[in-house]
Amino acid sequence: MPSKSLVDERARALFALGFLGALRADTLISLRLEHFDIERRLILQHSKIVRAKAGKSLDIFWFPIPKVFEETVIGWVNKLKSFGFTDQDALFPATKHLKHRVSTSAYTSAHVPVMSTIHAVTKAFASACSQTGAKYTPHCVKHSIGAYRDSLPLTQEERKAWSLNMGHDDERTTERHYGTMQDDWRFEVLENIGTKKTIDTLNLTTDQKARTFDAMIKAIGE
Repeated sequence: MPSKSLVDERARALFALGFLGALRADTLISLRLEHFDIERRLILQHSKIVRAKAGKSLDIFWFPIPKVFEETVIGWVNKLKSFGFTDQDALFPATKHLKHRVSTSAYTSAHVPVMSTIHAVTKAFASACSQTGAKYTPHCVKHSIGAYRDSLPLTQEERKAWSLNMGHDDERTTERHYGTMQDDWRFEVLENIGTKKTIDTLNLTTDQKARTFDAMIKAIGE
């Protein structure tokens, strides 16, 4: 994707964040700077502010995809902050607001609003696939992230965390074996994907041992 202008860089960041959080187009453009937490590697989808599907709030841990995606968004966030944008400003400002804030380089109490249409997202995806011979839309993101999960050698627990991170609660198999998964547990599982080759049984918690035992008994019964 081109990077000759701020609009180009905004398009790159829109495309990258879509995959980093498996986000819908309308959710993307309604995010503010405060919703991208670099330190904790989270996207904070607060339904009272962000336009989320079915009004669902969700803290999304960045998916373990190639580093270029997170580096692109982090670079965009840092650039906005260097221009004087604050946490309450739109993460993806409309072109007129973007150019005005950059040209004035002055603090203003008026927050930069989020965009009202997904036109910029549509253009970003068109730019991303213009040289590929294929056509991808923002709607493809969740399918891609879901398909990528299925291509990885994940444990059932990791698949569960991945699914919940996409905002899906209907993983029937994982629900049977693991039940409810707390946010901090989901974040830890996702962060450690690919780093653990074997299970260290000596360090299993009592709860993990119980789940493992229950799964073994169920497998025997089946």
